[in-house]
Amino acid sequence: MSIAPNTIEISGVPPGHYDLSVVTAKEKNGVGTSSSRHQTVNVSSSGDVDPSRGSELAAISGTVIFENQQGPLPDASLQFHSHESGQYFDAPVSANGGFDLPEVHPGRYDIVLLNSGDLALKSISAVGAKVAGETVEIAGPGRVHLALIASKGNGRLEGVVLRGDKPLGGAMVVLVPRDPANNWSLFRRDQSDSDGTFELSTVMPGAYTLLAIENGWELEWANPAVLESYLPQGQPVQMEAGSRLKINIKSVPLHGTADNPSPTK
Repeated sequence: MSIAPNTIEISGVPPGHYDLSVVTAKEKNGVGTSSSRHQTVNVSSSGDVDPSRGSELAAISGTVIFENQQGPLPDASLQFHSHESGQYFDAPVSANGGFDLPEVHPGRYDIVLLNSGDLALKSISAVGAKVAGETVEIAGPGRVHLALIASKGNGRLEGVVLRGDKPLGGAMVVLVPRDPANNWSLFRRDQSDSDGTFELSTVMPGAYTLLAIENGWELEWANPAVLESYLPQGQPVQMEAGSRLKINIKSVPLHGTADNPSPTK
């Protein structure tokens, strides 16, 4: 089978999602340059891919300021979660708080601080990107600089899940932040013990809704569209710095069950 000029054929690719990179080399006045374009490809059968539809990459760098922290955190890192592809990218944080992520696709990313003890991200500001809560939106290629502040998320919320007037074990307890679509890292989750007790720690200050969902472990608990119908049945909670709250929460049956049919719109 003949292949058209300027065409590359790749055979034997199993179905799935792939990152495709196309690097173009050029030479002008004896100086060589290259550019690359990237796109996510869903392979289900034979087909064509237009490499010009890919996007150029962005480069992220920045600093993390650790409030009230004595000494460096040698294993601390930032995790970037892509809304578009679902991929995770890790950027180690140096002893002076610097980090680099040299090649990322434009798009929306949730940022989480890892291996930092009881420290969590308190605020994010950006040059070259938009920030909404704990989410950064990168519109196109170029350099993005982030300034992050991490503080002790030392709030704690504990209590008992009740079904009627009896403790309920095995419920999914989830603390949902305000604007959940842009604050994925602020979610906290636990499973109630056999005596109905639960504990949520390292909670950052802010406004939340507390939910206890029966048999909810297969639920997309961080998906705002899924949570939308549950939130009116939750309990509002306001967490302050250093809060220690005890709350008894009524359980909510999983939607689609006899006790709680799925809502209709």
